[in-house]
Amino acid sequence: MTYTRYRNTLVSALLPPLAERDLSAFWQKLDASAPPALKLGLRASVLALSLSPTLLLGRPRTVLGLSSAERERLLARAAASRLWPLRQMVTTLKMVACWALFSDATARAPYAPNDRVAP
Repeated sequence: MTYTRYRNTLVSALLPPLAERDLSAFWQKLDASAPPALKLGLRASVLALSLSPTLLLGRPRTVLGLSSAERERLLARAAASRLWPLRQMVTTLKMVACWALFSDATARAPYAPNDRVAP
């Protein structure tokens, strides 16, 4: 699905360690339990940021057609935008990316060595 590819590309650009992890269980759990407003906001953020290279970088392509460095530049420009909704979209993606990272027990281990939460 295209949305999934866009979402994974953007989240991996924000937190590169996520590119190496299988987060399918996290995304299923999020889709099943997140409030509708969060799901809508996440989808809107992914869609808008995936199509924004034309406006923010002057590159007529989607985020999938960018190099890693260009993706980082795109997200940095969006985060520094004078437009609050655009900045908020990056913040929403960062928040969800952190949840995704720390849903993995391996990522939590250095911070919570006695973590007994089931994966």
